[in-house]
Amino acid sequence: MGLYIELLKDIAGRIAASANTTAWISQSAECAKGCGAGHGLRSTRHRSSTSRDYKEHSMPLNIFRHAIFNVDALCQLASSLRFGRCCCCDVTQVPVGGSLYWAVFVLFDDGVEWVFRSPRYDGTIRSPETIQKLVASEAATLKYINSHLAIPVPEVYAYSCSKNNSVGVPYILMSKAKGSPLSTKWKPRGLQKSALSLKEKAKLRFEEIGSLFEEEDGHFRVGSCLSRGLVDFDRDSLDELPRGPFSCENEYVDALILAFLQHVECLQLHHHCFFAPLPTRKRYDDDREYRRACDHWNNFVALGSKIDGSDNRTDYMVVGHSLRAIASKWTMKGATAGPQDTNLEFTLHHPDLNVNNIFVDDDCRITCIIDWAFCSSVPLSVLLMAPGLPQSRDELETPLITAFEDGLSKSISTGGTILSKLRAFPSHRFLWLFYRLVSFDSSGDYSQFEEIWRLSDQNNLDFSTFFNHNSDPIAI
Repeated sequence: MGLYIELLKDIAGRIAASANTTAWISQSAECAKGCGAGHGLRSTRHRSSTSRDYKEHSMPLNIFRHAIFNVDALCQLASSLRFGRCCCCDVTQVPVGGSLYWAVFVLFDDGVEWVFRSPRYDGTIRSPETIQKLVASEAATLKYINSHLAIPVPEVYAYSCSKNNSVGVPYILMSKAKGSPLSTKWKPRGLQKSALSLKEKAKLRFEEIGSLFEEEDGHFRVGSCLSRGLVDFDRDSLDELPRGPFSCENEYVDALILAFLQHVECLQLHHHCFFAPLPTRKRYDDDREYRRACDHWNNFVALGSKIDGSDNRTDYMVVGHSLRAIASKWTMKGATAGPQDTNLEFTLHHPDLNVNNIFVDDDCRITCIIDWAFCSSVPLSVLLMAPGLPQSRDELETPLITAFEDGLSKSISTGGTILSKLRAFPSHRFLWLFYRLVSFDSSGDYSQFEEIWRLSDQNNLDFSTFFNHNSDPIAI
């Protein structure tokens, strides 16, 4: 467990450190590099697996599984960015990726590999407008981090937010991560260096809560907030929802709760059934029992359309209004902190630090952190939340949470006045529960809300009594 304990302390320290150094958006122009900047390598002709290669194939190629794009143009672009260095893109490769992006690799004749990453239009985000914003913001975030922090992230060589380019699809062309995904080494046996990542990210402080975008002149700005709680599950389609940027924490939290309430009112609830949570694998001894439980659950919720029925939606409306009342007690109000303080209390946050997005070397030292989609500046209180590992919605075991908090505490003790403010925030557990529930990044909503209720000190009011009374639509 020792190696992973050290890694968690590293992550916590890096994120926390970023609160000690002011790095204003307006100062970033000097560090910004234009899209498509070359790297001064020797000039040769490019060589790609091109149209003449894939026209010879009689069967559909895997590389076009998600989108048809111009492989010739991709290789020409990559070659031009290295002054004509010869490169190829294997048209028989199977794209890798997840629910939002797919990616293929470009190989140069000197062994260097680049990643060509493009959004899926059949993925979790379906709005072309939102997809364009996500591409633009992730590229800007990576460029900004590379200019200002010691956190290892991919280098962006070129990007396009729309398909109006020679390749024919939106994309980010970036360096390939060094090392191996933590998933290849993950065994619950330790992680301490997360603290350093927290410390580094906190060095970047912004005046508003929102996502980063790059202007044509190379400057960076904070724009509308693309956090999952505001855009995922079709929440980007909600018209009357504040999108930011937000000037204070309570505005941001109010927007998340409003997104939750509007989601409950008019969008699909997917697997979220408040009083009948989706079974989770860890509660069952073997896969067979788990599959049987899932079958029973599917049959139960299908009867009478329980998930999207009025009773379930009413239950979640009660949850949303209760969260609004609870959150108002702990969000830091601008009037309390003072305008000069609140302007310094927003920092970048990676929303999906799972074992597939953290790359490490053989000694479990972080070599790269990838997949910064949905990234935004957030209140400092979010730094208290230990990352979910192995997957972002999973909870760390107690020894690993302790290691993370130790790393964070050490950073706070040497971090000056900004980091010292973290001591006044609610426990990491409360924040972890709140942000996951309000964003529907959870599977056991009932148990999470019940624990939030206990942690929020509701004057000994019985949870079941309160909920049964307020489930009456008239009470809402």
